[in-house]
Amino acid sequence: MDSRLKNILAIMTEKEQALLHSVLVRAKEGGDNLTEFSIIHNSLKINVDNLHAMKELAGPITAPPLLKEYDAKEKILLSHNYLPLSEPLSSVLQNRESKRVYSGEELTLQELSTLLHFSYGVRGYMSAYNMDQFPLRMAPSSGGLQGIELYLVVNRVEGIKKGLYHYNPFDNNIELLEEGNFRRKIVNVCTTYEFVNDASVVLILSCVISRVLSKYKIRSYRFIHEDVGFVGENFYLVGTALGLGVCAIAGFIDDKADELLRINGKDEFVSLVMTVGTILDK
Repeated sequence: MDSRLKNILAIMTEKEQALLHSVLVRAKEGGDNLTEFSIIHNSLKINVDNLHAMKELAGPITAPPLLKEYDAKEKILLSHNYLPLSEPLSSVLQNRESKRVYSGEELTLQELSTLLHFSYGVRGYMSAYNMDQFPLRMAPSSGGLQGIELYLVVNRVEGIKKGLYHYNPFDNNIELLEEGNFRRKIVNVCTTYEFVNDASVVLILSCVISRVLSKYKIRSYRFIHEDVGFVGENFYLVGTALGLGVCAIAGFIDDKADELLRINGKDEFVSLVMTVGTILDK
């Protein structure tokens, strides 16, 4: 046996060793070679034997906090005068594509407000999780627990300083975390994608795993990435309806992205970056 493996096993409890054994057995029984991906994939599968136990664990009476709180000195109130999204859904779906060439023109405050609201804003309230006014968002999420946080690098938006912001949909504002020109910083996060430099706004979607973990346990890591996909597609569709260019970027440097947001990459980690800008053929 490899000495490193012996050392790891030596510091594991019997319960941890048993869990590791069950994960490896399931990966082998899945017919895959024991690669990192097969182990992760098989460990996330639900067994019929433990399905009822998982159901009993699911469903906290009280939901965890649904939004990070920042003591921001400056908060920019977004417009409530949203632009109409009158283009037929069939046309939006047909025209949706990743746009990487931008004109460099600024977004209007109304465009940004409309994009944020209809992509991941609050659409209403209901009674849930022991709350009379539990907020509902424009994008679906696992258990309605809204595990995705949204940050913005603002490069060129009407009336808004350049800087790093956090989106607060409950108060319909963006909170200034750090003022300054972040163009090159975000390009460095996104490796060699130079078109990021020309975006009017760069959206950064992070996952707060604890919100989903409180209800869905081991399945949470799978669910949280599905939630990111829902929010990301909303930005594509709303951006297309507004005549804006949008592009999703998964090829970013994780540690640099987490460092930019000052998050630890464990309890909260970046999962997707998206550029938004005015397009040349608009």
